[in-house]
Amino acid sequence: MIQPDKNLDDSKSEPEVITVKMIFLLKLKECLDKHLDNVNVNARLMATEMKMSKSTLNRKLKSMLNQSISDFVKQYRLQRSTELLAAGYKVSEVSQRVGFKTPSYFAQCFKACYQKTPSAFRKD
Repeated sequence: MIQPDKNLDDSKSEPEVITVKMIFLLKLKECLDKHLDNVNVNARLMATEMKMSKSTLNRKLKSMLNQSISDFVKQYRLQRSTELLAAGYKVSEVSQRVGFKTPSYFAQCFKACYQKTPSAFRKD
């Protein structure tokens, strides 16, 4: 029977795992920031930017966040839109800056996520 090594501490490896995840997500967010206003950002482009296949990127995000790359991109765009709205930008300008094809689709996604329209969020 193999005895566990008493010198190995599992709690020491956990911060490394978290750090690797954080670095990966930061790099992914940097890539998204670079292409934030591009309405044609898709999983293939993000995978190329991250130097991995589309399926690997999707698997990695699914295991880390239980999200697909498409869902992650949309969520990140909506998160960034709240910052721009809070800074006083118009809804139509924000929708363009965060890469939504139309202001109406942006408003629909925003309301589904935050339970209020972008205009109402901006007023608050």
